[in-house]
Amino acid sequence: MAPKDIAGTYLTMLNTFSNLGAMWVSPFAFYMVDKLTLKERVVNPKYGGKDEPQFIEHITLDGFYIVSAVCGILGILGFPMLWAAVSHIQSQPKSAWAIRGPESCSLPAKLMAMKGAKTGKGK
Repeated sequence: MAPKDIAGTYLTMLNTFSNLGAMWVSPFAFYMVDKLTLKERVVNPKYGGKDEPQFIEHITLDGFYIVSAVCGILGILGFPMLWAAVSHIQSQPKSAWAIRGPESCSLPAKLMAMKGAKTGKGK
């Protein structure tokens, strides 16, 4: 919960962190696919001059399958931990989900106190 005057900034910050947390995975996965792909240079059987390359790369092991297998195994191994966290959250009573006011959330209350201190309206 955030005070109305900083809610937009607060949500923008949360969205930024969410994007940063989600976006680093794709470049890392593509990098690992490239590094784990095994290639060998072979003579091009169609080489006949300037239009064809003399050597071509033949892929002996595609890194995509290795990265897919590792991610699948990590997902299977991580599922029990995720299940335990979700079960713990679901076991909380409904009163734990109630918003009791600014005093129930320490960060926005501290921000409001700092803002009040700057303007001379606070404690």
